[in-house]
Amino acid sequence: APATPEPAASRAPAGGSATFAAGPRIGVAAPGRGLQVGAGPYTVSLSVTGASQVSTLTLGLDYDPSVLRVSDVREGTFMRQGGADVTFARQVDRIGGRVDLALARAGDPTGASGSGLVAAVVVEALRPGSATLTPSGLGLTPGGAPLALGFDPATVTVR
Repeated sequence: APATPEPAASRAPAGGSATFAAGPRIGVAAPGRGLQVGAGPYTVSLSVTGASQVSTLTLGLDYDPSVLRVSDVREGTFMRQGGADVTFARQVDRIGGRVDLALARAGDPTGASGSGLVAAVVVEALRPGSATLTPSGLGLTPGGAPLALGFDPATVTVR
C-alpha cells in the first residue's frame, strides 16, 4: 500500500528560528534614514504578516516619550479587507510613552488574512537619541480563539 502523507500540521517547521512561524507577526517599520529634530512629522507603520482569520487585534506600542511624541494614530487598511465594518479605537499616553489600539471586525465570520498595514503612527522627534518602538498585544479569531502573535520591534535614531 502507498504511504499516506502526514498532515502538514504535524510536520516540524524547517529552520531553527521558526518559533512564531505558524502565527501572525506584528512588525514596526520606521523611516529608514532616521529622524531629525525640527523636521517631520514621520510615519511609523504597524503591520501584520502571515495572518489568518484575524477578527480582533488589541495592540500596544511602547516608546521613549523623551525622544518621540506621538501626534496621531491612523487606521490602516488590513482589518477592512473584504469591505468589513471595523471598530477602531486608539489612546495615546504621551507621558508614559504608549499607544493602545483596538480593532474589531463586527459580525464577521471569516476574519482578515494575509499581510497589511494595521495602523500608521505619526511621530515627532523631540531630542537626539535612540528610541525603540516595541509592539505587544493579542489577536482573536472570529470564534474568539486567541492567536499566537509574534512581535518585531524597531529602533529609531534621532539626530
